[in-house]
Amino acid sequence: MALEGIHSYNSRIVAYRNDFCLSCEAPRRADQIRSLKAYRILYIPVLPLGFWREWQCSECGRDPHRYPGTSRQHVWVAVAFLGACAIVGIRESFEKQDFTTVWLMRLGLPAVFFIALWFALRNKPDRALAEKLAKISPDEDTACAMCQGQLMLADAWRCSQCNVERKALPR
Repeated sequence: MALEGIHSYNSRIVAYRNDFCLSCEAPRRADQIRSLKAYRILYIPVLPLGFWREWQCSECGRDPHRYPGTSRQHVWVAVAFLGACAIVGIRESFEKQDFTTVWLMRLGLPAVFFIALWFALRNKPDRALAEKLAKISPDEDTACAMCQGQLMLADAWRCSQCNVERKALPR
């Protein structure tokens, strides 16, 4: 158990939908979890990060649209390293270096950093996932998948007992 990190408090399910989970490699129900996230050190919340809504597979508990085994942390560590190298390349004095090396460090490293940052921030749609999601039919049941209560149509389909919303996949 980590002594520091981001922790979720007061987690609860606020919506559900039929989805395709990439970890399970099967059609599953996904639950939208609303929670208060906070950065904590030694089990003491120090910095509140606000309320977040995240989709989780009802079977495995992972993000249904994230491929298993891929870690975004490695990408962000590489971007931070390139940013530090770019700062050093701009600030460092290169008096004993030749002209091309100096300008390559001053212009090349920041360019590589911004390209890596652009790739890290870019959220490219996955065509294979889009094809799998097209095969998923929306839930048309009139009973809540969580508590079997009656779904009522107001501004959206909501359960009359647990107030959970039934959603459809975004197209």
